Amino acid sequence: MWPFNTCRTISLDELRSSYDYIIVGGGTAGCVLASRLSEDPSVTVLLLERGKTAFTWASWVPLLSSDYQSDGTRSQKTASVPQRHVADKVTEIVVGNALGGTSRINGMIYTWGLPAQFNAWEEQGRKGWSYGDLHPYFRKAERALDEQGTSKIHNTSGEWRNRSHAQRFFQVFIRAVQAAKGIGFPFITDLNSDEHPIYGIAKLHYTIDEHGRRNHAASAFLPETLLLKRKENLHVCVDALVTRLLSDRSEENGLVVAGVHVENSQRVSAKVSANNEVVLCAGSLGTPQLLMLSGIGPREHLASAGIEVIKDLPGVGSNLQDHIGIPILFNVPLEDSILSMQRRPWVALREFFKYWIFGTGMLLCPVHELSLFAKSELLSADFQNGVADPTKLDRTDPANIPDIEIMTSILVQIAYGETRKEDGHRGGFSLWAIPVSPASRGTVRLASSDPRVPVACDPNLLADPTDRASAHAGMRLCLRIKERMAENGYPITDYAVPGGTAAEALDRHIVQWGQSIYHYTSTCRMAPEGDIYPGVVDDELRVHGVRGLRIADASIFPNVLATHLQASVVAVAEKCADMLKTARKAEIK
Repeated sequence: MWPFNTCRTISLDELRSSYDYIIVGGGTAGCVLASRLSEDPSVTVLLLERGKTAFTWASWVPLLSSDYQSDGTRSQKTASVPQRHVADKVTEIVVGNALGGTSRINGMIYTWGLPAQFNAWEEQGRKGWSYGDLHPYFRKAERALDEQGTSKIHNTSGEWRNRSHAQRFFQVFIRAVQAAKGIGFPFITDLNSDEHPIYGIAKLHYTIDEHGRRNHAASAFLPETLLLKRKENLHVCVDALVTRLLSDRSEENGLVVAGVHVENSQRVSAKVSANNEVVLCAGSLGTPQLLMLSGIGPREHLASAGIEVIKDLPGVGSNLQDHIGIPILFNVPLEDSILSMQRRPWVALREFFKYWIFGTGMLLCPVHELSLFAKSELLSADFQNGVADPTKLDRTDPANIPDIEIMTSILVQIAYGETRKEDGHRGGFSLWAIPVSPASRGTVRLASSDPRVPVACDPNLLADPTDRASAHAGMRLCLRIKERMAENGYPITDYAVPGGTAAEALDRHIVQWGQSIYHYTSTCRMAPEGDIYPGVVDDELRVHGVRGLRIADASIFPNVLATHLQASVVAVAEKCADMLKTARKAEIK
């Protein structure tokens, strides 16, 4: 019971010798898949998570549980390789490392993205992956707490809660909306509706439940009551690192993954067999790492790491995509900033009691209240938004996907440790320019044959010139919004801004302030093995040339989506569960 939540798990020595399905990775996708596959009591499911449950009071509080405010027990942090297109800058790489995965530490932003993005997948030949195909899976998982009655777009009876904030906590957000509307961006109340335009400034929805708690994937899809009810056919094992896949090869069946080798932090190990299939849900860094450690991946790289190649699959660990975010920082009145909690202890105490008693206030994490989406080709020279051609407004057309997101934030000074003494009576506010449709692609490669050593991650940020152009356009749009806010009489001043709007000044600011938004995708992309960007799985999420093995996480995205990703990851897991159920029924017949 809140705030003393628990989760029923088993230890390594309690594992059975075999299960029907083994799910590697108890993150966002893994929790969904384990819940769905275990609905049939005759099906045995094992969910393996390398991290621990890590359920503490603070881990449920939205503000305190986000990575930039947490104690680090639920995340794994490493450094990227130097980014050669950003003056060899090294950016932080962060992934979840507890049951529930990155949904335990992220900003809780719940967005589906435009239908056009998934229709683009269909245009690329991904049968069954259009928006029309995926919309039922978005709906299936969600419980939209803002909705009253029935809705053709949203579901109000799923497991995964989402809601918006009922009110604006700070005046600065209201002023940002006014400024954006003044330059042609309409206000959008539901960013997940399939009726809003391709551009606009929107209030955000978050995976927060009706009691004000973070509703991460483990709490939504694997609550304690469910685990107790299914204790005979669903086992969740934490502190369980899968070190390699166990495979067999025969003339009759070819290469087949038959199980996993798993270790805990004390190096106690076990082998577990899969009667049906193994599904990898270890994320865009963990999934390719395990494949390569198991001998499935680019031949030359595996040979250089001293790993025997059992399947040459060049797409494994290739095609990594990520979003870079460039914050532009401003000072605003202290009462318009969450910094007031840090600098005024009585405010922090007041907000603590508001949250504890009523489930309201700043601890609900009103950090990123708004997102603006734009397409740079629709912006005028003075960054006024406008459309002359009505076909540019079709949100189902892959040609109309935005390339810019502007996020508002009131936490960036804390996140960067930027609190200058002379600014003690001023609060912080920032606008983040994010090129959300990047063409740049990087790699994930083994840094060691030791599975406990993090991979060498190279997002290759801004390698493609079009990404830099979108970043520049986004930064100039940020400055235009700030300018408009000031023109409207709001007391906003510069804190850390580019030295001008010329490309050179913008690039210097990127080098100093740019960072990953932690949206890693496409390292095991869904595409043909011989695609120009080689694929790893087919349209049924089966690994090419390997039987008994599927992948269901963000690594299978053909490309990174122009939105925040957790809702799409859940939709992929929901679809994969149906695929596995269909395959099982066919085998039984």
